Amino acid sequence: MRPRILRVQDAEGRGPYRPGFSAVWCDSFGPPPPMTWLEEFPHLGRRVRRLQREYGGAHFGCGCRTEQQIHTWFTPTERYRLAKLGFQLVAMHVDRILAESPTQLVFLRERPLTEGIEVLPLSDLRAVSADKHTRESA
Repeated sequence: MRPRILRVQDAEGRGPYRPGFSAVWCDSFGPPPPMTWLEEFPHLGRRVRRLQREYGGAHFGCGCRTEQQIHTWFTPTERYRLAKLGFQLVAMHVDRILAESPTQLVFLRERPLTEGIEVLPLSDLRAVSADKHTRESA
């Protein structure tokens, strides 16, 4: 059985951590999010490039196994902002887990990241109080 993972993404299947865009939704105070996959798994870059050649149309991404892990990446306020920007929490089955830590995983999926997904609630869109700026620990 293929592993089921969770991830935050937009309608095109892109995650919110990208140069220039993160400043739109990230809290500028409070604890920083966990390390990026490139920081946490420095050996993986070459392997991903090799797998991209082997699996011509494969898709790679980052995600989590649990909602608790998602909460280490996004504060309630950030989840609210992301939901307003059209991001969703999705569940999907992936073909391979390439690396995993207590806060994230890197995966390979042959299907596009927008197909065969289950959309889950990302944020309660009611008012988020000002004290909701903390990340939960994994």
